[in-house]
Amino acid sequence: MSLNFHNKNKLAIAISMAVFSTGVLNTSLAAAQESQKNDDQPSEVEVIEVQGIYGSLKDAAQIKRYADTVVDAVTSEDIGEFSDDSIAGAIQRIPGVQIETDDAGTDGDRVSIRGLGPEFVNSTINGRRLLSSGNEGKNLRKMNFNAFPPSVLSGVRVVKGSTASRPESGLAGQVDLQTMKPLDLRKLRKKDMFTSVGVRTDINDIDEEPGIRFNVISAFRNDDSDLGGYVALEASDEHKSRDQMRINWGDNYSITQEINGESETETARAPKNVTFNPIRETPSRLAIATGIQYQPNADIDINWDFMYSNYNNESTRNQFQINMNQNRVWKNPVYDQSEAGNPGIVIDENGTVRYANLAQSNVGADGVAARTTATKYDNETTNLVTGINVDWIFSYALKGNFDAYLSTLDYEQDLRFVRFEKDLDPSTFIYDGTGNIPSITAPDADILEGYEYSRASIRQIATEGENFGLTADFEYAFDNNDLLSSVFFGAHFDRTDIDSKRSNSGTLDDFPDEMLGAALIGDRLPEEFIDGENISPSRYLVPLYSSAVTIDPRIESYSWDEIGVDPDQSYEMTEDIFAIYGQANLYTEVFGLPLTGNVGMRAVFTDNEATALQEIETVSGEVTESLVTTQTDYWEYLPSLNLNLALNDDMSLRFGLSRTMSRPDYQDIAPINRIKLDIDGDDNSAVIGNPSLNPMTSENLDVTFEYYSKYDSAFILSGFYKEIDDFIIRDTLVDQPLAGYDGLWELTTNINFSDGTAEGVEIGLLQPLEKLVPALAGFGFSVNYTYVDSKFDRENVGDAGFGFPGSSKDNFNFVGFYEADWYKIRVAYTYRGSFFRSLGGTGSQSSTSRFSGEQEKLNVNVSFKPTRNLSIKLSANNVTDDKRRDFYGDESTFLDYFDRGRTYSASLKYNF
Repeated sequence: MSLNFHNKNKLAIAISMAVFSTGVLNTSLAAAQESQKNDDQPSEVEVIEVQGIYGSLKDAAQIKRYADTVVDAVTSEDIGEFSDDSIAGAIQRIPGVQIETDDAGTDGDRVSIRGLGPEFVNSTINGRRLLSSGNEGKNLRKMNFNAFPPSVLSGVRVVKGSTASRPESGLAGQVDLQTMKPLDLRKLRKKDMFTSVGVRTDINDIDEEPGIRFNVISAFRNDDSDLGGYVALEASDEHKSRDQMRINWGDNYSITQEINGESETETARAPKNVTFNPIRETPSRLAIATGIQYQPNADIDINWDFMYSNYNNESTRNQFQINMNQNRVWKNPVYDQSEAGNPGIVIDENGTVRYANLAQSNVGADGVAARTTATKYDNETTNLVTGINVDWIFSYALKGNFDAYLSTLDYEQDLRFVRFEKDLDPSTFIYDGTGNIPSITAPDADILEGYEYSRASIRQIATEGENFGLTADFEYAFDNNDLLSSVFFGAHFDRTDIDSKRSNSGTLDDFPDEMLGAALIGDRLPEEFIDGENISPSRYLVPLYSSAVTIDPRIESYSWDEIGVDPDQSYEMTEDIFAIYGQANLYTEVFGLPLTGNVGMRAVFTDNEATALQEIETVSGEVTESLVTTQTDYWEYLPSLNLNLALNDDMSLRFGLSRTMSRPDYQDIAPINRIKLDIDGDDNSAVIGNPSLNPMTSENLDVTFEYYSKYDSAFILSGFYKEIDDFIIRDTLVDQPLAGYDGLWELTTNINFSDGTAEGVEIGLLQPLEKLVPALAGFGFSVNYTYVDSKFDRENVGDAGFGFPGSSKDNFNFVGFYEADWYKIRVAYTYRGSFFRSLGGTGSQSSTSRFSGEQEKLNVNVSFKPTRNLSIKLSANNVTDDKRRDFYGDESTFLDYFDRGRTYSASLKYNF
C-alpha cells in the first residue's frame, strides 16, 4: 500500500469529521491539511460541487463515503433549492427512513429511522437541540419538521450510527438540519455577492385555492475572503386541503341477536360514532436564517448563525357526525335475524360489528343522533435557534472548538366550535362497514332539518420552551503514530425549561334555541367530499361560525381568564443535561489495508425537576389541591466503536457498535397526580406521573459495505440490529403500593414495560448513465430498498407483535432523472408497507391502537433554465392520488381515511 494512498484515506476521514461535527470539533480537516503539508504530499481531495439533480445525489454519496459513522445526507440542487417541498419529503427517500405526514393537521410531519418511531429520533440544527410542540403540546420529544422550510437550509444529515463526539442520538438516530456557511458557498468562489429571488404558487385539487410563497437568499464575502454573511427569508400564505372520515370504536359490548326465536349474545367491538371532517387549512409562514462567518487568520474560524421560524396553521373544519348511543344501540337492543336475506346485524370473525340495520332492532327513539359542528382550529409554532461557534487551532497538535447557543419554542393552540344536534329515526338507519370505508343510510330529510343548538366550546393550549447549551471540545493530534491519528475530548451542558398548560374545556350552552337555530343553520352543503368513494350521506347542513360569534361574542373572546387552566394536563419542567466524552480516532493498517475509525465513551447525566398540581379526593368527596415538585436524576454511559476498512480505492467495509438512549417524555414524569380514596380502602385508585421512569436504551450493531465505481456509481449494502430496553407504555396496575399511603392501590401510570428488537437490511444504488452508457448521457437513477422487522419481548404491547410504532417492514424508493443544459426532469416514487402508527390514546385521535395501510406516492418535477439567471420549475405531487387508510388491528376494522388530493406548483427563480 503506497504512502500516498495511506495519507489520502487519512485525509478523507478527517474531512468526514469536519463535515459532521457542527457544534462539536470542526478542525480535523485543518489538522489533516497541516499533516499533508509536513509530509509534502500533493492534495488529492475531490472538490464536490452541487450542480443539479445528479450533483446533489453525488454530493450526498460523497458525504456518506467520508463520514466517521453511518450517515446519509440530502443537499440542495442549488442554494436554497430542494426538489421536495418539505424537510420530511426531502429525506423520505433515504434508505431506512420513513415519514408520517401531518394529515390530521394536529401535530407535524414526522420521521422514523430503521424501525423506530419519531419519539426515538433526536433532532438538531447545526448540532444544537431543537424544541418541538409535539402532539398539541404533548409528546414533545417528537419533532414536527413541517415547522421549518427547506428553502432556508443548506442540507439535512441523517445519522444512523453513533460516536462519542456527537450529541447523544435517540434510539433511532439523529436528524440534523444545517444552515449555510457563507465562505463555503460555491456561488461566492468567483464573485463577492449574489442574490436569488423566487416566487412559487401551488394549488391542491380538492379545493383549488392557490397559495403563494416568496423566498430571497443573499450572500456576500469581502475581497480577502475572510468575512462573509448571508440572509435567507421565506414568507408564504398557502391553502392545504384534506378530507377525513373516521370512526371511534367501543369494546366489549354484549350484543344480543334473535335467530328464529332464540337469543344469542356475543361480545363485540362496535362503532360509537362516524365523523366526516373536511380539513381546510390556510397556513402562513415567516422564516429567516442568517449568519456571519469570520476567519481572521488560518487558525480561527468564527460562525454566528440565527434561525427563526413562525408557522401559523389556521384551519376550518365543518364536521358532521353520526353518534350511536352505546347504551341504546349496542348494549340493550335485540337484533332480529329472522328476516331471510336481510340480517339485522353482522359480526365478523374478529368480533367487530360490520353491519347493523336498526330497523330490525328495538333501538329507542334517541338511540342515534346527528351532530353538525363548525370548528375554528388554529395552531401557531415559533422556533428560534441562535449560537456562536469558534474553531481555534492553538498549535500543530492541539485544536479546540467552543459553541454556545439558545433554542426557544412558543406554541399556541386556539380551538373553538359551535355544535347542533338532533335525533335520527332508527327505523330508517343502516350502518354498513363492509366496504373500504363505512357508509350510513338515512333519509336526506332526516339529515337536513330539525337541529337544535347544543353548545359552543373553547380550548386553548400554550407550551413554552427554552434551551441553553454550552460545548467545549479539544482534539490532540499525533504525529507518526501507528494506531491513533488523534484523541478527542470535551464536555457539554444544556438546560431545558418547559412550561406546558392546557385550558379547561370552556362550554357555553346558555343560548336560546329558537334564535340560534334560525341564525346558525344555513342551507349549505359541503364541497364534494372524498371524491370517488360514494360517501353516504353525501349532504349535510353546516353551521355558520360567524353568525354564532355575532350572537354571542364570548365564543370568540373567552380565553384562559374565563375558562381556567386544566391541572390534569399542565406542568412545568426543568431538564439539565451534562455530558463528558472522550474519543480516540484510529488510523492504522490491517493486513496492509488502511483501517480508520473511532472508539469512545460518552457519559451523560440527566436531572429532571417537575412541578404540577396534585389532587386528592377524600372518602367524603372533598378535593384538596397542592403543588408537588419531584426530582430525579441518572447517569447513562454510551460507548461506541466505528471501524472503516478500505478494501481498495473504491470499496470499504464499515462496522459499528454503540449504545444509545431516548429519554422519557416530559409529561410522563411530571407529578400530575389524581388520587382517590375509597371508603373501605379496597378500591383506592390513582392516576400518577412516574418520575422514576428509566430512559429507553439500545445496543446497536451495524455492518455496511460501500462500493464507489469508476462509473460514478455508489452501491451500499447495510445490515443492522438493535436490542432495545425499557420501552415505555401507559398501563393500569392492580395491588400496588403508593408512597405515603397505606394499603394497595390501582395505579394508572407510565411504566418501563418491555424490551424489544429491531433489525433489517438496507440496499441502495446511485447510477448516472453517462460513463456506463455514453449514449444515455444526462440520464441516471437512484434506487433503494429497506426491510425492517421489529418486535417486543412481551406480547401485549402494540396489540400483540406488531413491532415498534412508526415502522414499516417494506420500504422502496426510486428516483429517475434526466439533465440537459437548459432543462431537467425528475420522477420520484416512494412506497412504504402498512405499519403500526401509534398506541391508543397517544395523539392518534383514537383510544385504540392505530395502524396505517400501505402508501405510495409519485412526484414529478420539470425545471427549465431559459437564460443563465432565470429558472422555471413545475411540480406535481401525489400524481397517483394516493389516499391514507388507517385501521385497528385487522384491516377490515376501519379507523380513518384521508384524501390528500394532488398538488401542483409552479415557481420562478432569478439569480442576480
